[in-house]
Amino acid sequence: MFTNLICATAWSGYIVDGVVILLALIMTIICAKRGFVGCLLGMISTLIALIAAVLLAKPAVNLTGGLFGLQEKFSLSFSESFAKVKGFNTDISAIGVEAALKEHDVTAVLAALVLKLVGKQESLAAGTTLAGLLGEATSSLAVTLITGLILFILIKLVVALLKGVLKGIIKKVKLVNGIDTVLGAAVGFLEAFLIVCGILAHSATALLISA
Repeated sequence: MFTNLICATAWSGYIVDGVVILLALIMTIICAKRGFVGCLLGMISTLIALIAAVLLAKPAVNLTGGLFGLQEKFSLSFSESFAKVKGFNTDISAIGVEAALKEHDVTAVLAALVLKLVGKQESLAAGTTLAGLLGEATSSLAVTLITGLILFILIKLVVALLKGVLKGIIKKVKLVNGIDTVLGAAVGFLEAFLIVCGILAHSATALLISA
């Protein structure tokens, strides 16, 4: 039994080593083919696109009038759907969101989700319903996510065009093209190393927490 355990541990170590080597080899080959400029711009563009999507999504929604009216349409549609839930289509302006949830015996999980989306909002206009509040909150969230995705794709496309121009220039110069390939391979290997380090760090943290 002990011998089997040792063998299993040894083989698992070889498997992990093999996966790491394979990952490093694949990443190195891919980035060598794409070149230093291609890989570097790819990494930078993804980071910039993510940051821009997070920071600019909400302002873009406001600037475009709820993504050209899409938020309003979503709000109406979502409100109609939420209105089918028992108690969500009644006026809650006199008691507030939290009290309304308790009054209609909404489950703890659903109540927590509703409060997370709309807040307690004790001061409400006459005629306000949980369905209406949820419709507004979820439509805002959905349109913001859609806008963020659109911004991300647009930025990636712009960088892809720029990358294509730079790659075209680099290919015309043989020496620079060779250097670009070598540096690209180095970036690929570094990227694989960082991925492995991230996985190992996450695994170590999980083990410490479980211990």
